Amino acid sequence: MNTKSSTSVAPSCAQLVQSDALREFHEQVLKLAKRFTAKEAARAMLVTTQHMRSYGIKHDIQWASPEGRTPIQLRRLRKELMELGEETRVKRLAPIRPSPGPNGLVLTPAQEFDSRKAWWNAENEVIQLVATLAKTHTLHEVRRKTKLKLRSLRKMAYNHSIVFANQIVPFDEEAANIALVTSGLMGFDYPGLPAEARTCLVGFLMPGHQAI
Repeated sequence: MNTKSSTSVAPSCAQLVQSDALREFHEQVLKLAKRFTAKEAARAMLVTTQHMRSYGIKHDIQWASPEGRTPIQLRRLRKELMELGEETRVKRLAPIRPSPGPNGLVLTPAQEFDSRKAWWNAENEVIQLVATLAKTHTLHEVRRKTKLKLRSLRKMAYNHSIVFANQIVPFDEEAANIALVTSGLMGFDYPGLPAEARTCLVGFLMPGHQAI
């Protein structure tokens, strides 16, 4: 005896959502039909008048008549239609997903390394750009081109020894004295002067430094 096995296919999630939306649409149209015309219901549901009339014919929906409305009733109905249209528009918007928060998003070590590497590369590109512009541009000109804050530019210039065009570099007296003494000792020959004596001479002129 041969038996045929029948298999039932369960509806997908998308199909369930679509059926729920159609059922909700139908129930809303039935409520609107008691007080509004097809054209007014179309405005409330954000569809065309032709679509609403075709839907009413298909489902045998009887629309309310606009006759006999007072001016006050008309104003109230128009205001209500605007509010219903806004509610429909809000319902159709995609829900905003909440932020996962600081502990909700977990990165793997590789992802964390890649993110840090991308940050370092981007930071190095900015530093290189500022250093290049600083050769021909002033501090404020670089700020206008890069859209960076003055405080960030000054901090970057200090950390990476970047000197902007027309920038007055503070005079380093200690470095100048070291260069002067060093150039003096290197530029002159001291015949018969032992290395120990040269070291003593430099120590006398610049305490704490040794001769080159």
